Amino acid sequence: MRKTEAISKTTIETIIIIGIVIVLNILGQYFYSRADLTEDKIYTLADASKSIVQDLTDIVQMNVYISSDLPPEVQPIEQSVRDLLDEYRAEGSSRLVINYINPDDLTEDEKLDLAAIGIEPRRYSSYTETGATVKVAYFDIELKSLGNTEVIPAVPAERNLEYKISSTILKLMSADTPTIGFLMSHGAMTYQTAPMSNPYQQQQPSAPFEVIASETFLGSLYNLEEVDITNGELIADHIDTLVIAQPASEFSEREKYVIDQFIMRGGNLIVMGNSIQMDQLGMTNMANAKPFPLNDLLEEYGVKINDDLVADANGFQQPCETRVEGFPVPVQVMQPYPLFPQIVPPDGFPSESPITRGLDYMVLPFASSLQLLYDKIPDENPPYELIMSSPNAYQYPVPVNLACDQNWQPPGGEDDLKKQLIGVHLHQVFHSAFEGEAVPAYDTAGDEAPRLDTNEMITESPETSIVVIGNATFITNEAAQGIMGNSVFFMNLIETLTIGDRLIDIRTRFIPGRQLKDREILTPSVQGRMKFWGYMAVPIVIILVGTGRFYLKNQRKRLLQTLHEAEREEVQAKPQKKAKVASKYIGKTCPYCKSTIKQGDDIIICSKCGKPHHLRCWEENSGCGIDSCDGKEGKES
Repeated sequence: MRKTEAISKTTIETIIIIGIVIVLNILGQYFYSRADLTEDKIYTLADASKSIVQDLTDIVQMNVYISSDLPPEVQPIEQSVRDLLDEYRAEGSSRLVINYINPDDLTEDEKLDLAAIGIEPRRYSSYTETGATVKVAYFDIELKSLGNTEVIPAVPAERNLEYKISSTILKLMSADTPTIGFLMSHGAMTYQTAPMSNPYQQQQPSAPFEVIASETFLGSLYNLEEVDITNGELIADHIDTLVIAQPASEFSEREKYVIDQFIMRGGNLIVMGNSIQMDQLGMTNMANAKPFPLNDLLEEYGVKINDDLVADANGFQQPCETRVEGFPVPVQVMQPYPLFPQIVPPDGFPSESPITRGLDYMVLPFASSLQLLYDKIPDENPPYELIMSSPNAYQYPVPVNLACDQNWQPPGGEDDLKKQLIGVHLHQVFHSAFEGEAVPAYDTAGDEAPRLDTNEMITESPETSIVVIGNATFITNEAAQGIMGNSVFFMNLIETLTIGDRLIDIRTRFIPGRQLKDREILTPSVQGRMKFWGYMAVPIVIILVGTGRFYLKNQRKRLLQTLHEAEREEVQAKPQKKAKVASKYIGKTCPYCKSTIKQGDDIIICSKCGKPHHLRCWEENSGCGIDSCDGKEGKES
């Protein structure tokens, strides 16, 4: 037998393994998985995103416009975006079409058409050893479906691109876009109110802030609309959720009735605000009681906003002018300010409501506590306690001294310290606050005759929601800066009441501050180790498996040799029973165990190649031990 021409089994196995690795790499271009060490798997497509693209009812075309000469700082973002879109492509059906387009290949007319929908080159700064340079480049996404177009501009600026893409696809697939109404009268905050000042100063502003309801937040998923109830007309049916944020003036009976009937027809109501009045001129640090204008209406549904402020030892850090021994003038030091309660889990978010899912913390400047009226709340629909202070809080009675440099102690001592309710969600069937009364007439001016409302009163609602929070400034752009929990809570609140909690898990897992498990810091050495194992894990596993298999095979051969030796010794101990082995086979080598065949061994001859084998070796190998022979039948010597 020409042994040098035979291909060994080991060689064949090696070729098979290499082939498997090549096939796996090819399949990995289409079906792949990444090791995600983050706590909430933020680099893995969320289940909600998967279901959205898997359940597409029509073609969604995603055009990704990326310039070929992106600055170095943006290039890693491009790879991350491509990885994310690869996951969308892998999870999505054939109805999701993703195209990468280099704008440099477009004509000027095509670029003008893109500019008309908000896709245009933007300035990106690049920093080198010679200084800062500015590059102009495209990095935008266009989504089309059912004749509608949505644009995600300036992709590198998106903090949560997956949420943006999934919510935009959901919006394109929705027959009707939900509408959020903001009460525009009675001095309430609305999404078009101009910003005034910093809510974290120890002086509440005399005018409302800009609500976090710009296109970046609510406007990208909902229609936003201001609602005026001063004319006495019922709120339009297309308004799904009504937000009343920090109203300043009293409501007429007709205006309260309009709000009541909005709830009765199944609308969701969000009421936010405290029950205090600040010094409008800023001359003092005092705040006086000012009962919340809608308290009498809210009490009919089971909740009221108390005339107080929540003082919490777990307050948000604020600069405070304090006199320090050795300094002639007061100095500013950072210390907890009790009137800015900092809400942290688990005490701060006690319910299992999706509204507070995944939140790390919130800050509610100048928040009033709430009181639940259980005689108005059905036993089968217990309220969701959304926001609670820490156990080291108390109700600070008005008038309130807002100065930070004072001895913050509860009026009744430590017995007053307990968790204070600041936010609640009531979801139930509500009864009209005007049930059994005449329908209030339209408000009239002067001597005008009252105009009656001939529409029938709705006295019972379907299951719907009322959310009351003893603070409103937390939803302003100014208050949300640097405190993602504030804006995420408000978005979760709107979303849960209006379209359900489908997208919440995508949004909340991108809250800054929660990345790697156990807060592991990715130092350069840690990054190096992760890269090494990322590249070398598969080859090392293959080597270990091959080495182990080779070792086990040799061990089996050694075991067989030992058994043959034992058999020989047994035969030698009983010479009268020695078997005769044809002399021509004595001294030959068994091709399987590589040991010499001796007188007394049980042997078998391969019928194909004629090589002698130990009988036990033949049975162990299920045939001939010659690599180039596939003989399976043998004969005794």
